[in-house]
Amino acid sequence: MDQDHVVTHHLPCCLAALSEALAEASLEPKSPSSFWKRLSVAASGSIDRCLSGSFSEPVVAQTVSRLLTPSGRLLISSSMPIRDLDFFSKPYTDFWQAPVQPPMANRGASGIDGVISTAAGALHPGHWRCGHATRSECLSAFGD
Repeated sequence: MDQDHVVTHHLPCCLAALSEALAEASLEPKSPSSFWKRLSVAASGSIDRCLSGSFSEPVVAQTVSRLLTPSGRLLISSSMPIRDLDFFSKPYTDFWQAPVQPPMANRGASGIDGVISTAAGALHPGHWRCGHATRSECLSAFGD
């Protein structure tokens, strides 16, 4: 599992035990250093300048990443939209505005029909909400 021999600490335990131990330790979360914040702002500005005035997959990914409401769901299909959203999404500065539901993905052999069916299922009232009927939006990023 560590073919490059770079692991310095190995914790043989289940995730539940690890999360409980970390919670009991009451570790204070650290914010990123000012160096990483400045680097992130500079990289974001550079990407924005490169993408401005164009219409491309990265621009669509950036836009899609900002359209969801806190109750919205995102369905990503295929490999390129997943990569574009991973590379070009804009982080939310206000935690409370970020979507609560994790994104969904569908990369099966069923093609576009399967992706559309998955999106329709994600919109079904009560989906991902333990059977409680709710109305929500679902945004899908298709392509390749």
